[in-house]
Amino acid sequence: MLAVTVAVAGVFLGGATSSATGERTSPYSLRVVTVEGKPVKVLFTSRFAVPVAVGPTRSVVDLSPDRRRAIFDRRIVTGYQSGPTWNEVFYVADVHGRDGRAFVAQRFPDFFDPQASWSPDWLRIAFRVPNTTCSGTYTYWSEAADGTDLRRIGDGVEFAWGPKRGTYAIVESGCWPPPGQGPAPALQLTFVDASGGRHLIATAEAEQLGILPGAISPRGDLIAYKTSGCTPDASLRIARTDGGGEITGIRGSSTFAAWAPDGTRFAFLKPRNNGSCGFMDGASEGALGVADSRGLHLRILVRLPAARTFSDPTDPVWAPNGRLIAYTRGSNHGIETVQPDGRRRHVVTRGSALNLWWSADSRRIFYDGFGAD
Repeated sequence: MLAVTVAVAGVFLGGATSSATGERTSPYSLRVVTVEGKPVKVLFTSRFAVPVAVGPTRSVVDLSPDRRRAIFDRRIVTGYQSGPTWNEVFYVADVHGRDGRAFVAQRFPDFFDPQASWSPDWLRIAFRVPNTTCSGTYTYWSEAADGTDLRRIGDGVEFAWGPKRGTYAIVESGCWPPPGQGPAPALQLTFVDASGGRHLIATAEAEQLGILPGAISPRGDLIAYKTSGCTPDASLRIARTDGGGEITGIRGSSTFAAWAPDGTRFAFLKPRNNGSCGFMDGASEGALGVADSRGLHLRILVRLPAARTFSDPTDPVWAPNGRLIAYTRGSNHGIETVQPDGRRRHVVTRGSALNLWWSADSRRIFYDGFGAD
């Protein structure tokens, strides 16, 4: 999954301040809990950088599929003038932050983007660096999990691994012109199969086409993507990965999807922000729902009332055994689970939770967040 960027505004830090004076705040940590909700075990804790506006010194970007290793983002403060400046450094270590090694991405002097993802077969890690020759885009790379075999994937703005080795989807973009000096480039969603064949899935105007990690179904035949960017008309769409066309769409800001392990259904999140970008305004109701792979038999599982705080729900995550879906009502509102039929909703934790990862046996949930549960 794509890790949520660690915010530094006080409302996201469980009562923390964003002062540049180095005030203490709630610690950031990686934890694991059983689906029953206890006990919560802390695996890793990070202190905050000084100034605290930079956020925690180290944070989790992604966990390996076996949940034994993690990609960490390390922040090194380099100065403070009109605001703090720092460098981003990736490294791979066990989930306790031990036995780490430098990430090959550090060979890139302009590297700063804290996004990386493990391939489903555990063999490779993908990351992106700013494309210095094409404004507004990135170059995606992958390296073997042992730090060798660096390969260039391609240029674009978003990326998702496919379930089969060598498959992936990428949103490609032309270069962005300087402000006021021309139209924004069009976007193109392409799926690359195991033989290297390229299949055009969709095209759209700038900022109106996107994908998330896990967008490709477990069987590799379907892909979920979003259109219309941050407008109220945003839609979740399902299409064939062979370029055979769109199958269905769900309108109303249904911009996140999680496939069931058998690929026959997907869970989706309708955000409370009514399609607006940035922090949620908390003014409208959202929902967690499920539909089959053709967008039929749609069922709303959980209503998400208007938020009292600026806090986005996390993406739903389907348990590997297919029996439960994990989600949060917001990054400060704890973890809940529900069955795909909407029954047996259960509160697992009540504290901060930013990103969720199921264990392979579906008995535990790994998550990161601030403060104590």
